[in-house]
This record gives sequence, structure tokens and C-alpha cells, in this order.
Amino acid sequence: MALRHLLQSSGLWMQLRARPFGKVPEASAAPAAIFVMAVDTRPLAPDPHHAIGEENIARLNLGLRALSRFCEGPLFFCQDRGPDIPDPHDGLKIIRTSELHPEGLAGLQIHRLFPARLSRQVWDILVEDVVAIGHLLSEGLLPETKVVSLAGPGLREARLVRCPPGADLRELCYAFMSPGPRMILSGSVLDGRESRWLGFHDRQVTVLERREPTPRHWLEAALRRASRPEPVIATAAVEQALGGAMPGMALLRALSIGDDEAAVDLDVLSLVEEDLALVDYVTAASPRFSDLLRAALNRIEANA
Repeated sequence: MALRHLLQSSGLWMQLRARPFGKVPEASAAPAAIFVMAVDTRPLAPDPHHAIGEENIARLNLGLRALSRFCEGPLFFCQDRGPDIPDPHDGLKIIRTSELHPEGLAGLQIHRLFPARLSRQVWDILVEDVVAIGHLLSEGLLPETKVVSLAGPGLREARLVRCPPGADLRELCYAFMSPGPRMILSGSVLDGRESRWLGFHDRQVTVLERREPTPRHWLEAALRRASRPEPVIATAAVEQALGGAMPGMALLRALSIGDDEAAVDLDVLSLVEEDLALVDYVTAASPRFSDLLRAALNRIEANA
């Protein structure tokens, strides 16, 4: 298909993410459904409306129609509770989400509406990348910039900027940083990573105060290493961190003990690391559940 070749040769194919396993789809893959995320509920995330704008609605509609050619199943457009953003067409389902995190995560919506299976791939993509597809089809050019939010307690003020992919984060943030040692994350405070460069899928940058760890007495450090991991207490916060969409404690137990069969039954195949970032935050568990999730997905993929 010419459209498939165009997206792959332009690099826009890399913006698609296939579940299960959260990887770029294979060149000939076909999904059972596609989720377009026009909402982001992460802390301090940019409003996707800024990335669309009235001038890009036509490009958005063109990109959506192009994506619908890849599958016979539904095309889910997840947005806020305002008016419909895209024009209606056959196969397009508009889903309105809450403004509370983690409702704006693709994994949660996929789990609720069209769970991924080993035999059923589901793709997700950010709305700004769909606009880029429409831009490529209408003008034959790729957008040179994307909208990124700069926020966090290490800045004097939060800002929205347009910058090229892979931008230098020090150059982006330096003029707006408050005095003192700072740590720059590519991504949100929940799932961001300290980095010099803007991550491939990231649309926000978080600047935090860098606090040096307090040295521990050697005896305290030895006792901590020898102690058993503290159990995770079942609380409403754990369930809410998963949007109340699945039995949270059962899922965490399956990941903790490496019970991949139970994890699959609990729909772990619809999730990737970002979907458990809030769980990591509220439990402060070690190892992190997002890391246990990736280990489980790798084992399941190897045995599939």
C-alpha cells in the first residue's frame, strides 16, 4: 500500500505504538483497532488542543481517514468533554474522558474499550502525530516542530514552546530556570527520565530541584539491605492509580511473583510502563511495578 510505504519512509510510522508489548508495528502489520489520544492527564502536561488548533482541523480529519485504511475495526478518538474535535465519519468513535489521571493514558482506554490480545494488535498514536500525517498528505512536507510544555518547581514560570524533535533540553529551559541545582526530565514527574534531549514520544519537560541524598550510617545501610521488601498495602489509592478499571492488587501480585498467566488474564497485554507510573508513585515499591511489567511482557513475548 502506498500510504503504508509513505509513512514508513517519512518516519511517521515510528509514532505508532502496537500493543501488546508497546513496540513500533511491523511493516506489514494490521491492527484490530486504533486509538488516537487527544487528551493527556499527566501532571503539567500540555493541552493537546494547542497542538491541533483551528488551522489544523482539516489536516487532522485527513490523517484520521488515512489511519482508518489500516484496519477494518474501530478508530477511537479520545478527547476531553468539550465539543467534538474531528468531523464524524464511518468507523470513528469519539470517546470522552475525565480530566483526572490516569484517564488520559492510552492503556487504560484500550483496556476498557478494546483490549489487546496476543492474536489481536491494537495501535495508539498521539493526536499531533495524526495532524502530521495529514500535513504530509496535503502538503508533502513534515512539520518541523511540536508543542512541548516546560513546567515544574525548578522553573520561574511554566511555558509552552514549539521545538524540533530531540531538542536540547538545557537550551530550552536555561532562560526560565530559577537559581540553584536543577534536574531536567524528558516527560512528566511520574514517568519522565533525566535527559539532555527531548524523548521521541515526549510532549513535556519537567524541571525539578536537585536534592543531594543524605549520607546514611553504614549500619543503617546494612540493615536496609538485609531487610525484606515491605508489602504493598491494599488501599483505594492503588485502585485509583489504575483508574478503577481492573483489580489492582491482583495485578500487582501477579507481577510481583512472576505469574504471567494470571497477568494475561488481568489484561496486562494492554499496558506499557507509563500505565503503571502512577502505581509506582503511590506505592514507592522497589522494584518498580513498571519494571516488573516490562519483564513480564518480555517473557510473554518470548514464549508466544
